[in-house]
Amino acid sequence: MKRKLTILTLLLAVALSPVFVYGVKAESGSNGYVSSSTKYKVEMKQKLDDKKNELKDARETYKDDMKQKKEEFKSEVKEKKEEFRSEKQEKRGEIKSEIAKKRIDILTRVLTATVERLEKIVLRIESRIEKIKSAGDSTTEAEASIKLAKGNLADAKVHISTLSSIDSSWSSTTASTTARTTIEKIKTEAKAAKDDLHSARTNLSKAIGFIKGLGEGRKGDDDRGGRPGTTTATTTSSN
Repeated sequence: MKRKLTILTLLLAVALSPVFVYGVKAESGSNGYVSSSTKYKVEMKQKLDDKKNELKDARETYKDDMKQKKEEFKSEVKEKKEEFRSEKQEKRGEIKSEIAKKRIDILTRVLTATVERLEKIVLRIESRIEKIKSAGDSTTEAEASIKLAKGNLADAKVHISTLSSIDSSWSSTTASTTARTTIEKIKTEAKAAKDDLHSARTNLSKAIGFIKGLGEGRKGDDDRGGRPGTTTATTTSSN
């Protein structure tokens, strides 16, 4: 009986010993178990390694976020620059377009006014020619000059019409090329109209010269022989 009690006491002591209760399977060691302090060190090392990995992951994530934000910022700045450049080109194109439009309007008004003034001169010369013809004088040369002047004025009107219809508006993407082309068209049509008006003036001057020549010729005849009307009147009075 005493022997059984002794065996039970020994078994109970072994069961309650710290090594048996807190021991764990060791990776190495003579008895296959480690103490609780060793287990704590292992757990702490594992926790430190986990923290290191978390910090490493956090740093990588932060770097990726900053890189992405940097790229987004660069892209946004580039878009803003392109937008500003586009608006600047568009504004420059609008200014050039407005200048071209005003130039067309001014040239059209001036050239049209010149045509109208010369047409009035044509009417006065034609009226003078009719009076001279009715007096029995030849006005062939004057009429020929008037005919040429009328043709010059008709050509000038065509160029003025073309000038006034030139499109002075253009898009910002083609502003530079279109502006140069438009300005060349304006210069070409304006010069052609001015050349026609110059020719018209020359021909009108010739017509006026022919008429003056006829007038001087008639005056010379009157001075030498007297006016037929005056002579008749004198003879009648004598009778």
